[in-house]
This record gives sequence, C-alpha cells and structure tokens, in this order.
Amino acid sequence: MKCIFVRHGQTDWNNNRMTQGQSDTELNDTGIQQAERVATALEKESIAKCYYSPLKRAKLTAKIITEHLDIQANEDSSLIEINFGLWEGLTLKQISERYESEFKNWLYAPHKVVIEGGEDLNKAYERADLFISDAINRDEGDILIVSHGLLIKALIIATLGLDLKDLQKFGVDNASISVIEIKGDRRYLSRLNDTSHLDR
Repeated sequence: MKCIFVRHGQTDWNNNRMTQGQSDTELNDTGIQQAERVATALEKESIAKCYYSPLKRAKLTAKIITEHLDIQANEDSSLIEINFGLWEGLTLKQISERYESEFKNWLYAPHKVVIEGGEDLNKAYERADLFISDAINRDEGDILIVSHGLLIKALIIATLGLDLKDLQKFGVDNASISVIEIKGDRRYLSRLNDTSHLDR
C-alpha cells in the first residue's frame, strides 16, 4: 500500500507568503497548471481512491488530478489545514514582528505553541493520526491524499511514528508529491517534497 500525499497548488496568498490556515483561498493560474502537472506525474501510479480537504484550493487540485486519472474522489474534513487564528492573512515577516516569541517557538518547538484563536497543533496531529490509521486499516489499495502543507507534515509524522516536535525539520511545497510505502509492519518514506514534475 502507498499513501501518496499531494499539497494543493499555488494560491495568491502562497505567492505573497501569507499564512492561509483555514481561510478558503483559491488556486491561481500557476496553481491550476501545477495541479495539471501533478496529474500527469501520477499517471503511472495505481491509485484506488483519493481523499481531499474541503478547502477550495485542495478541492480543485484534487478535482483536476482525479478527473485526469479517472479515480474516485472523497472529501474529508479531517484533512483541512490547521486553523492559524490571528496569524491568518499575515505574512511570515508580520507574524515574526507581532508575535516574536510565539513565532520563534513555532520554528523550534511547534508542539508547544498555542496560537491565539487557532487550533492546538496536538489536536491537528490527532485528527491526522486518526485519518491515516483508519485509511491503513481499510487497506483500500494505494490512496492519494490532497491536503495542505502543515497537515501533510502531521500525516507523514503520524504514519511514520515520528515526534511532533520534528514538524519543522522538513518542507512540503505547493504541488509537491510525497510517498510513504507500507509493507506489513514496515513503513518507509520513498519520496519527500518532490517537485521535479513542475519543471517539465
């Protein structure tokens, strides 16, 4: 079984380095093109089913991919991005200036940060862990998961049994592909943040 994780394509907020969280932003033209390239890159995969976040940017990314591959798509609210509360709509520079100590902790100890008005990262991890555990137990074959940067990180950490404090030790870029392969009790990361298909 493979769990194939795809982050949604680019939005204008991504392009301007603004924190989106659960703000329901849409793909821009670049993001649509990126989703199309992901679809082409996944043509050789034997994907049985797709699950996607209900936010517009993930929903359209999933629609483009699943229509191209002719596979079933299922919306799942547990794949929504973390709520960043008062940080949503702000650039990273603005966050670092207005919430200096919290932002520093976010970079080095994210599991200890509680963002005002936002979702506890541990709660986000719990829903990611529950989703992936249920998906593995169902054993539907290879699945595609279209979600968001931080939530995909949480899914990867949960699947591999890593620690939430390691959240910031790897990146998940727009329209990137990451893959975890599951063979019996063995789970391993075979691709991480692959964006090579975007350069074609």
